[in-house]
Amino acid sequence: MQRTADKYFGVVKKNTEFFTSHQPDAIVDEIGGYLQELHHVCVLDAKKYKFRVKFINPEPAEKAEGAAEEEPLEFTIKILNVDDKRHCVEFNRISGNQLQFFETYQGLMEEYADLVSA
Repeated sequence: MQRTADKYFGVVKKNTEFFTSHQPDAIVDEIGGYLQELHHVCVLDAKKYKFRVKFINPEPAEKAEGAAEEEPLEFTIKILNVDDKRHCVEFNRISGNQLQFFETYQGLMEEYADLVSA
């Protein structure tokens, strides 16, 4: 079965999206492969260009006695059609620390700057 990409609607601009002229399969291979190399769990949707990422922290931080357990960072990455030549790669946090999410997004943007196009 071939995956499809939903249509991009730029009504609300997000701080965690970028545009690219690369094909969705290449984007999934690059970003998903990189995250899996870091031992995070990536689950690719069978029908859409969308995957869910759950961060696995190999060294949990020490927490103060009585401190609440922090949820692990989870987010989705969707690849959306903008037009015939461009796609939007959209990151959405599901759970976990918001600052860690933005730092992760920024790290991926630096790692894959060559994917980004105007």
